[in-house]
Amino acid sequence: MERISSCLKAACVAAALTVSVGASAATIPFNESFDGYAGAGDGASGQSDLSWAGSGAWTVASGTADLIASGDYDISCHNGSGKCIDLDGSTNNSGVLSASTFSLVAGQTYLLSAWLSGNQRSTLSTDDVRFGFRWGTFESSDTISGIASDDAFNLFTFSFVAPGNISARIF
Repeated sequence: MERISSCLKAACVAAALTVSVGASAATIPFNESFDGYAGAGDGASGQSDLSWAGSGAWTVASGTADLIASGDYDISCHNGSGKCIDLDGSTNNSGVLSASTFSLVAGQTYLLSAWLSGNQRSTLSTDDVRFGFRWGTFESSDTISGIASDDAFNLFTFSFVAPGNISARIF
């Protein structure tokens, strides 16, 4: 089983990809906290980036997403520090965050994990977050529904068995 990891916000998220390579062994080929990304000077800390386009392994494929330094805009990231991604962005046009392509092995089980919290702004709504793998015109994903704005960070994990040797993106 192999694990991929990162941090986004609904949701705020962190995710990891894990791959099982044996009965008890697991490797983590990708683990992302977003802490290393430079902000554009937005927010009280100067470390946030509103309407973040993505960087490094990440691309905002559609909509908008914000890179938030914990504490800016009254948003707390996982463990109350570091950075996270606000998937609603500052335009309320939910962003689709996509990572680099990974080569997946047929029959291998992959785990995609993400730390998700509520949106921490609107007390009147709930959010849904879908995450998983895309390759070509195919997708395998899971939807986390009904995340309340005041929901604390929780770890969600999606299990996927590669149907063949494929190149897939996590989203």
